[in-house]
Amino acid sequence: MSGSKRYATLAADRFLAHLAAHGIDLCDVEIRTDLGTEFDGDTVHLQPNGFIGTIEQQWGARHEFNPPHCPNANADVETVHSTIEGEFFDAQYFEHRADFFAKVNTYQFWYNVARKNSSRGWCSPLELLAQKAPRLSPSIFLLPPIALEHLLTPKVGHDVPGHPESSGIS
Repeated sequence: MSGSKRYATLAADRFLAHLAAHGIDLCDVEIRTDLGTEFDGDTVHLQPNGFIGTIEQQWGARHEFNPPHCPNANADVETVHSTIEGEFFDAQYFEHRADFFAKVNTYQFWYNVARKNSSRGWCSPLELLAQKAPRLSPSIFLLPPIALEHLLTPKVGHDVPGHPESSGIS
């Protein structure tokens, strides 16, 4: 499995585990991607531990590819990427890796809890969650960003943040 496919698979696995831990019925979840090789877009025979296999066979969610030649199929994702790039990445300087993760964690929390979105009726994601899915805990927004390589080879005797076998105690 290529490096980019491995990281895409790890990210999907971590995200779906987080949703499941918050009581989301994964049969109702659909993950849509483009036809990139990291999303098994080049795969003839899907592997159970590949990107799509992880989503569908391991978690019971669905995967769909965006239709080819439909640039608007990913409009929401592209809008979020553009917003985050301008508001965060272009506006910040990172002194070191730990500084990056501290700042991105803070930005993500602000983005999900307090930032008003003009295309969503000037509501924050937290306000939208309260309106659309009040049974869900706001803690669903607390999936901290991590370096995915920590999920590849956990260090013996150390807790690795976000690793499924980690106790979470640091």
